[in-house]
Amino acid sequence: MSKSPETKKVLVTGGTRGIGFACAKAFVENGHQVLAIGRSSPPPELLANLDSELIQFLTCDLDTTEGRAKLKNRLLETSSCEIVVQALGGSIRAANETDSWTENYRLNVSIVAEINAWLIPSMISAGFGRIVHVSSSAAEHGNAFPPYAAAKAALNRYIKSEGRKLAKSGIALCGIMPAAVSGYDGYWDRQQIADPAKAEAVERGQSSGSFQRADDIAKAVRFMCGESGMIFAGCVIPADASIP
Repeated sequence: MSKSPETKKVLVTGGTRGIGFACAKAFVENGHQVLAIGRSSPPPELLANLDSELIQFLTCDLDTTEGRAKLKNRLLETSSCEIVVQALGGSIRAANETDSWTENYRLNVSIVAEINAWLIPSMISAGFGRIVHVSSSAAEHGNAFPPYAAAKAALNRYIKSEGRKLAKSGIALCGIMPAAVSGYDGYWDRQQIADPAKAEAVERGQSSGSFQRADDIAKAVRFMCGESGMIFAGCVIPADASIP
């Protein structure tokens, strides 16, 4: 697929599985140039019919100093990204309670805020930028591991505060809060194999009675990154009817 004048450079963290991969795929399908980051390469079956000229994968663990340095060096080698999808995150159960709180905050908030800080200055200079964070409805209803839910709530506060500050610079920093999602070898896909009873119970508990589709979340994220995306600046959009 050839690049069009509308082509943007897109960075997707957590981009080799689940919602992150679905987002990377959605941008490639629109002709954008994508750099997808993950701790491991995507399973080969996910790469079928994906235009390899428009996507590159960088394997690194952003939860480590070395991994973040690897990404930063890669970004220095290329021109700045105009669109960022922060799908990095997850629930960490550490050996003790204190570490669980610390590690969940670091993975879900501190690291993505650090990456944003690298990229925002060039977006301000260009007068254009789109940053969408994949949060979680657990930030509102709290039906999840408490350190994870609290970290996502802190992420939402970061999105609202930073998004409002950046809006006048032409940057839309915003977020979306899905419920439980399946697709592209994501967490709940793996749980359906590892712990089918748990996965079935969680699926039954969803507002719609089934997991949300990663492709649907990705299409919403892609829209939020478009020319009309400024209306979402500083907003965290719920995508779960169970949120009060």
